[in-house]
Amino acid sequence: MSESNLEVQRLSEYTEADAAGIGKLMSFLIERFSGDPVNAELLKVIVDSPYHEQIVARLNGRIVGTVTMNLLEGAWYD
Repeated sequence: MSESNLEVQRLSEYTEADAAGIGKLMSFLIERFSGDPVNAELLKVIVDSPYHEQIVARLNGRIVGTVTMNLLEGAWYD
């Protein structure tokens, strides 16, 4: 039995491999996605922004999950 290695990390820089991995994953989750790499400029903006965090989960090096966290500033509701 092989041992799996699950790793969760915040992306700190854009890579073509990450864009491809996220694009491939998105095609399984959302029908309109073709499986092509996610837009490079969009992913770079998210990764470089102080108001966004791109988190990925990798299983044995392959991206198997992703979430984008956004910091919203402004009016808060009680």
